[in-house]
Amino acid sequence: MSKIDYLILSLITLIVIWLLVITVKINSVSESETTTAEIITTAAETTIIVEPEIEAVTIPPVEQATEPEPINLGEFKLTAYCSCAKCCGKWAENRGDVVTGSIGKPLTAGYSIAVDPKVIPYGSIVIINGKEYEAMDCGGAIKKNRIDVYFNSHDEALEFGVQYATVYLKEEK
Repeated sequence: MSKIDYLILSLITLIVIWLLVITVKINSVSESETTTAEIITTAAETTIIVEPEIEAVTIPPVEQATEPEPINLGEFKLTAYCSCAKCCGKWAENRGDVVTGSIGKPLTAGYSIAVDPKVIPYGSIVIINGKEYEAMDCGGAIKKNRIDVYFNSHDEALEFGVQYATVYLKEEK
C-alpha cells in the first residue's frame, strides 16, 4: 500500500470517527441535556467516550501499509557516463541543454541510470548501496547485469569508475 493509499485510509477513518461522534450525540442528547464527546487515540485503537452516560465506542486500529520488500536482482557491473561524445557517440550530436534518456525524461546526475530494459524495465526504481536510482536510459553496451550511472561531466563519470554491487528492485513500472 502506498503512502497516498495510507493517507486516504487515515482520512476515511477520521471521517467515520466524526460521524460516530455526531450519531452518538444525536442519540444520547435530550432537549435539556448537553453531551460532550472525547476521542482518545493510541497506536492500538481509537476510543470515543460520550458523557454523561460514559458510553465508549472502540474502533479497531487501521493496519498500516507496508511497502513490499525490494527484490534482489543479483550483482551488477556499474559504470558511469555523461552526455559527451566519448560516452554517447552520435547521440551527443545536436543535443540541447537538457539531456533526456530513452524514455524522454530529463536525466538527473547521480539518479538516472541506463539499463537493459529486458532486465530492469524503464521507469523502475532500484536500490544500489542504499541509494535509489531510476531506470531512464539504455546504451549499446548496457546488456544483462550492467548499469550505467549518469553524471553531469566526463570527469565525474571517470571518478566513479567501475564498481560491482547488489541491485534491488524497489518499484517496477
